[in-house]
Amino acid sequence: VVQINNDDLYLHNGGDSIYAVNKKNGKVNWRFKNKIPFRGNITIRENYILVNDYNNNLLAFLNKKLKWKKKLGQSESAIYTNIRPIIHKKKIINPAFNGLFHILSLNDGKLLFSDYLQPNKKTSEIFRNNDIIANPIISDSKMYIISHSGTLASYDLNNLKLLWSIQI
Repeated sequence: VVQINNDDLYLHNGGDSIYAVNKKNGKVNWRFKNKIPFRGNITIRENYILVNDYNNNLLAFLNKKLKWKKKLGQSESAIYTNIRPIIHKKKIINPAFNGLFHILSLNDGKLLFSDYLQPNKKTSEIFRNNDIIANPIISDSKMYIISHSGTLASYDLNNLKLLWSIQI
């Protein structure tokens, strides 16, 4: 789980620490230790670092200082994933567990919108875990998001309205 920004590699290995490592000499320039392990991938944009933990918190760092932390629900059955928060026009799109996703203000973590992708009951039971397992795609202010159970949906990011949803 590695992202790059200027001269540093930002990473965690599924443990409870995030590191900034100088890509030229391997020196650890920064470390943040959390109480519990991190989940998914890290997002780096401008001077922001965003990451989720296994307690369903979204942490936002600005200039390597914790700016805010937001609890986004609870799940006992979250699976390991490579999803990451997405930054779009000063908003964060944060895929979550059990078909949930959240849209928050980048500046202060205020929750602006949440929705739930319905599970696909047509799939075999092993595939019914409804976690969001792929990063959302954004094109022309439209978001496309899919769950593990096969629910694909499109949302208009200007007005936060569902455009359509299908089971695949």
